[in-house]
Amino acid sequence: MNLAFILNDTRAIPLMHQLAYRNNKKPGEGLAEEAIAVAQRHPEWITLIGNTDMDADQLTGELREQGVKVRNLNEEERRKKNV
Repeated sequence: MNLAFILNDTRAIPLMHQLAYRNNKKPGEGLAEEAIAVAQRHPEWITLIGNTDMDADQLTGELREQGVKVRNLNEEERRKKNV
């Protein structure tokens, strides 16, 4: 199960990373718990969508089919590596 959320403000990212560090998370581990904590503290920064069985790429594709503009950071990382 994956947590789907919308990042509305990039200020949430360093806060999520700080919380992950405090939680002794290793690089590559999910940040779902940290996203929930940041959303509770700063609800305007993160919008929680809910849990899904889809991965980020599948969810992105489905949302785009519905006409939603979505930015998938995984896609951008892959583009950078392929350039």
